[in-house]
Amino acid sequence: MGNTTTTYSISSDIIIHADLARVWNLLVDPVKVGELFWGSTVESDFTVGSPIVWKGEWEGKPFEDRGIIKRVDPLALLQCTHWTVTTSSTPESSPNLLTYRLSQEKEGVRVTFTHENIPTEESRAHSEPMWRQLLERMKGMLEKAV
Repeated sequence: MGNTTTTYSISSDIIIHADLARVWNLLVDPVKVGELFWGSTVESDFTVGSPIVWKGEWEGKPFEDRGIIKRVDPLALLQCTHWTVTTSSTPESSPNLLTYRLSQEKEGVRVTFTHENIPTEESRAHSEPMWRQLLERMKGMLEKAV
């Protein structure tokens, strides 16, 4: 009688040649997060239990995504739930889980991103290139002239 619902996940990482504090700041400064997310507006104080809202335009269509900050370990881990307001999924039923892990390595800061609890393979396939692009944008923003 257990729940046998299959969910999907994405995991990707990148090395960024930047100071760990700058990488972290990009993840928790609403203005910078908005710039990273293709010029969207981001609202959150990035404390555990607080809401986060992303609003903007993706592929020519307006979107509003919401979530709750679940874990904050400064300079190491940021985790939040995520759901899109315009889809039929409700946050109570199955929010996606987004996690950013940072680790200082000899060659730079490794950012490992995971997106868990994706309801369908189609959604996973649609989301994966966007998250890879986001990590590349992050690298580009942080490695440009200081």
